Amino acid sequence: MSPSESKRFDRLYKKYMQALTLQGKSKSTIYGYSRGVRRVAEYFDICPDERLTPDDLKRYFADLLKTHSWSTIKLDRNGLQFYWKHVLNKEWNWVDIVNPPKTKNLPDILTQSEIAQVLQATRKRRYAVFLYTVYSLGLRLGEALSICVGDIDGEMMRIHVRNGKGRKDRYIPLPKATYRLLRQFWASHRHPKFIFPSAHHNRMDIPMERGGVQKAMKLAVKECNIHKSVSIHTLRRCYATHLLERGLNLPAIQQLLGHSDLRT
Repeated sequence: MSPSESKRFDRLYKKYMQALTLQGKSKSTIYGYSRGVRRVAEYFDICPDERLTPDDLKRYFADLLKTHSWSTIKLDRNGLQFYWKHVLNKEWNWVDIVNPPKTKNLPDILTQSEIAQVLQATRKRRYAVFLYTVYSLGLRLGEALSICVGDIDGEMMRIHVRNGKGRKDRYIPLPKATYRLLRQFWASHRHPKFIFPSAHHNRMDIPMERGGVQKAMKLAVKECNIHKSVSIHTLRRCYATHLLERGLNLPAIQQLLGHSDLRT
């Protein structure tokens, strides 16, 4: 991207982030939408604007589908539509995307032994502690990253999960082993706000980056020679599955996970 293109994109991107915030979009939506716009800018090597035709975008989405899921495709399209309307103030020429046939595939689940192997293979301590926390509390990636010091109640042995999916708060039980591990880990950095702060010294005002911990788990799974399709969200599914196997009823698991619908 030329310097002039880059400068223009930076200006429009800042306006885009402001529009997303003022529209009251959630953190996860802002992250997904903004990632999509950055990806389009990188793909075409220009500032995304009306120069991109529907045929250009169809080619982009066709290539993206080779490496990403349908949910990512839809998220990128919605992010671009918002960008066109609220930043460029242009009419969006809708890009038709054919939905894949609905299938009912069951997600892969790790055994407790496999989870232990992954944790042992995770080289950096902050990532290992983070993955253990996600599994032992059944958290979403964003929920775990956002845990603050004040969210941990050592007296009641619970964690206050704030702004979960649907912007709902909930309390979840805090196992003693997780509590001790989090205390020890926090003592190693003593960040005034976050349990998992960014590792970059110039960005200590934000939590740890998603990409780093996602990559760490991917490498650990590969090193353990585990041939399953898993991600950090798999640990949350494992939490629910293992509780179910231990006899905990579904309504209780639903409450712990913060799902509004029992069928989920």
